[in-house]
Parts: sequence; structure tokens; C-alpha cells
Amino acid sequence: MDEPTSVAELLQRAELVQYAEAFEEQGYDSLQQLRDITEADLADLVRDVNMKKGHVKRLHAALGKSEGAPGNASSASAEPAAAARAGAPPAADTFGIASAVKPEQVVAVELVELDCAIQTDDD
Repeated sequence: MDEPTSVAELLQRAELVQYAEAFEEQGYDSLQQLRDITEADLADLVRDVNMKKGHVKRLHAALGKSEGAPGNASSASAEPAAAARAGAPPAADTFGIASAVKPEQVVAVELVELDCAIQTDDD
């Protein structure tokens, strides 16, 4: 099968045609622009168009992007656990906050814009 020539055609082939108008409203009317999208911008786009999780997987496949590849939003949540198993300091140490909390105490981490709050079981 030939390569799609438009965003609408790509979405149609991926059985995601219901998002074509929303993609255009968000300014993604160029197939090349969509193919070159960063993972962060793609995450924003799928959130902005209220794309369902299963549909996101289809979109990744249609764009030739594999979920879980380095730099993908889906792999980012797995990286701290993998680093901890490997004995590396948690990613939160980048912000100078993990050294005050033992990893087993962390119940939740909430990132809001550039602020970070950690809740422990001692709280």
C-alpha cells in the first residue's frame, strides 16, 4: 500500500478518522509536521483532542513511533523504577528532593508545572 499523502488519509488508514477535524483545529494539517512531532507535542495533542488510550497506540503505529522508545511519554514513567533496580539515584535527585526521602516511603509524586511535591507515608 502507498504511503498516505495527508493527515486525514493517515488517520483514516489507522481507523482514527474521527480525529481529523480536531487535528486540523490544533494546527496539524501537514503530514510532514505530524511525522516530525516531538513526543511531548504528541502527548499534548492527544490530550487536547481527547484521544482514547487505544487510539493513541494506533496513532503511534501509524506514525511509525513505538511507545516505550527512549523519550516517549510512556517510557518516562518506567525509567525511575528501572533506574532504582539498577542502583542509580532516582530521577527526582535531579531536583535535589529525593535525597531527603527513602524510595520506599514515597506514596505519590505530583508534578505541577515546574513545582514538585512528594507525599510520604510519614505525612
